[in-house]
Amino acid sequence: CLVGVGPGARRDPSAQRILGTEGVGLAGDVFDGEVVDAVVSPRLGKGSSYRSYLDGKEISVPAWLYERVRRWHHLSFLRSRETLRFVKEMRDQCPDPRALSALLHLVEDDLGFDLHRAVEGTKVKLSREGVVNLRFVDDPVHIDVPVSREDFERWIAGDLELLRGCIDRLFAHTGVKPAEVDRVFLTGGTSMVPAVRQIFVERFVEAFKAGGGEIKAQETYDIASDDYAAPLKKIGASGAKLIITPAPYHIAGAMMAQAKKLTPSIKFLGSDSWDTKELTKAAGAGAPGHFFVTHFALDDADPLVAEFAKAFQQKYSRPPGAIAALTYDAVNLIVEAFARARSNFKGPLTSAIGKTKDFQGVTGLISFTDSGEFLKGGIIKETLAEGSKFKMRVMPLAKPVVDPKQQGKGH
Repeated sequence: CLVGVGPGARRDPSAQRILGTEGVGLAGDVFDGEVVDAVVSPRLGKGSSYRSYLDGKEISVPAWLYERVRRWHHLSFLRSRETLRFVKEMRDQCPDPRALSALLHLVEDDLGFDLHRAVEGTKVKLSREGVVNLRFVDDPVHIDVPVSREDFERWIAGDLELLRGCIDRLFAHTGVKPAEVDRVFLTGGTSMVPAVRQIFVERFVEAFKAGGGEIKAQETYDIASDDYAAPLKKIGASGAKLIITPAPYHIAGAMMAQAKKLTPSIKFLGSDSWDTKELTKAAGAGAPGHFFVTHFALDDADPLVAEFAKAFQQKYSRPPGAIAALTYDAVNLIVEAFARARSNFKGPLTSAIGKTKDFQGVTGLISFTDSGEFLKGGIIKETLAEGSKFKMRVMPLAKPVVDPKQQGKGH
């Protein structure tokens, strides 16, 4: 679903908010079915043969049986008297009856759900590990097979092509280019599959690369684990110099601590959730020398910041944080718009706010584009052994302006 958002879209009632939709009938159970086809079904008799009662000819075990095995809730369709009798007859005429005996046990004991839970668990682990054992044992069913991510991605290759086609059709009929998309939100367990995420990476990195950036590697981590050695080693081997991660401070700190030992030359870049001393506590010796983007820095040399911080300290007996600074700027911006609008009615005031250009706040320059989009400067801070320090101010690439105080300092 491609959606137009932001002040410009909200302000125009006639604007088309939903630009286009596309879909394809794929979910996690489809990927599970591919694993069942490749790993499980051959161990239940798929691809094997039996001899005919009538003339002794060799006949292949029918493939339609294993279409039912692909989905756990379809397995019960094989429990009819006729089907069970047919499978038993084939088993009795098989050179090696063990596989069909396993299929009969699976159907008669209604083990489809348990089997598919084992398959799904393997798929989930493959999102963070290179090789995982698919294990399901309930005698005479005995499946204990290593499955690699490479094999898994080969099995789901056709499904991935359907996803690529879906995305390409959406762009084709809306006329929107991938580089024009500001944010991508992925939902559902299937979106955690690295090969699925890679489809979106391939289509939405043009702007980053056009700005001179190079992506050396993409890795995922398990939020339930505190061991990040495997992805850190892969990123280190790629030659990357910077890891950009949305991880919250406690996870990012643990990553920094491990990276200090494994990939000491790599720096991290994160978000404003890192603006806490808890980050450096979690990172330990790995804390210094990383960066994060935030809204406010007490040690910013801007006189406006010093004046605001002094007044806030005097009134509240504590230093201001980012939320206080953002609130201060928002109120002052509205007051300034009031002065230009010369009205307290909604229409003129909203219009005046939307015409704000280069409002100098304690959190940076604030502007609205002609289409009503909000552009605001930010702060980059560098992590220290304890806490962090102001590094520079930056502006969004969408607006090619430079904060005069930072002219020539790089962005």
